[in-house]
Amino acid sequence: MSPLTTQRLKSLLLLSSLLLTLSRLPLWALKYALTRQHPSYSFRQALSIRLVRSVMHSVSLIKPRTPLPLTPGKEGKNFVLITPAPKHASKYQGPMKEDENVGPDPIGAVWYPSPPSATDKEEPLVMLHLHGGPT
Repeated sequence: MSPLTTQRLKSLLLLSSLLLTLSRLPLWALKYALTRQHPSYSFRQALSIRLVRSVMHSVSLIKPRTPLPLTPGKEGKNFVLITPAPKHASKYQGPMKEDENVGPDPIGAVWYPSPPSATDKEEPLVMLHLHGGPT
């Protein structure tokens, strides 16, 4: 694992980036006291836009990640762990089959509004929603 991907280093980089942003604040204040990004912007709007842009740029470069636990939380009994098929299974195609660095992982899922009952005679209609997000 690269040292650049550790959370401690990312936190340190983010803190140093925020300190650098704060050190630039007086220069930006002087700049936006004289001129603005858009003539209709107030001083506060101009400075706020620059600050938010700088912070968002730093965060996007560092890419902090919040680990998602594979344990039930507030979901309780509605939470299930879906285990993938073995890596050598014939169901995988493309990068999942060809690249040894790419592989299946277990994922957490939540039944909504509740898990199907074992007494149901017909198979439940299931929709799997995979939302986008950071990888």
